[in-house]
Amino acid sequence: LKTLSQGLGEVYTPAVEAAWVEIYGTVQKYMLEGAESPEGVQAAQAYRARLQQAGGEGTVQIVRCTWQAVGGDTAAVAKLFYSNLFASEPELSSTLFKGIDMVVQGEKLMSMIGVAVAKLEEPDVLLPALRQLGVRHAAYGTLPAHYPVVGRALLKTLSQGLGEVYTPAVEAAWVEIYGT
Repeated sequence: LKTLSQGLGEVYTPAVEAAWVEIYGTVQKYMLEGAESPEGVQAAQAYRARLQQAGGEGTVQIVRCTWQAVGGDTAAVAKLFYSNLFASEPELSSTLFKGIDMVVQGEKLMSMIGVAVAKLEEPDVLLPALRQLGVRHAAYGTLPAHYPVVGRALLKTLSQGLGEVYTPAVEAAWVEIYGT
């Protein structure tokens, strides 16, 4: 709601807020129903199994520690990430991100990664949030082909931010968690 309020300015009225609260409540209700459905429970179990297969706690610990190490100056990390993203796919800056306040977008990105990293061991919380994020990004025009590009930009940013700490084990942990 805060983002909508900032983005819409004077157009953001109590009626607009009430409408978004109602819509979000409906979306959340159905997402939670999906997460609690047999398919959702199965997806959460599959996620836990992948996490365990990838080294389980070790993988999560590596991702958490390295994110904490690069996350000190989130504005700088976000700027570096988008620099890497646009260097690899220049057209994204004039399509998906055209007219977007990149400082605000960077804050959103860093916040979402931080939340995702914090909730890695809580798939019942994380997976519905990621699904909702995927739906929102699809509405913005994000295509399935963009996700690997973002993953590569993230890995490059981590590599640059971590320096010598970015080892093959660190890369493997992030690849496992992100899915790139």
